[in-house]
Amino acid sequence: MSQSDNKVEFIKPPHRIASKVAVGGPGAISEGDLERIDNAIVANLGGAYLEQVTADIENMKRALSRIRPGDGVNSKAVKWLREIIHEVRGMGGTYGFDLVTAIGDQMYRLIHSNDTLGVDHIAALSVHLDTINMVIKEQIKDDGGKRGRELITGLQNVYRKFA
Repeated sequence: MSQSDNKVEFIKPPHRIASKVAVGGPGAISEGDLERIDNAIVANLGGAYLEQVTADIENMKRALSRIRPGDGVNSKAVKWLREIIHEVRGMGGTYGFDLVTAIGDQMYRLIHSNDTLGVDHIAALSVHLDTINMVIKEQIKDDGGKRGRELITGLQNVYRKFA
């Protein structure tokens, strides 16, 4: 085999969408346009998020009610709770519920603070879940201001007992 047989040719396929979008000048899409479009999409889906997160809260309550003291972090009920928390914390900030994301993240870390969950872990998770429920019902947006800081501080005090 000669060296000429070892040559590699890279072929870059055309980017069909890019060829249809103007770059600069009149009619071009700006960063501001994209931000307005993103904000409009999020605003239009906000009602659907509230319905979904309300259903997720009910499912978290069911999952939490199935957890027994001594259950491991990989038990069926704990895995179910963890999966729902993962979804809830991921979407909260997208729809302006930063507290939901922060509380969900703390719940996730609380689950993983030990290999098994005890009575106190379950109670702490319940307090966190009740707080998420309150944030959604009262539609406390963004960081919640002073009230949000008080809620997070209280929950962090609970969390510190396990960390």
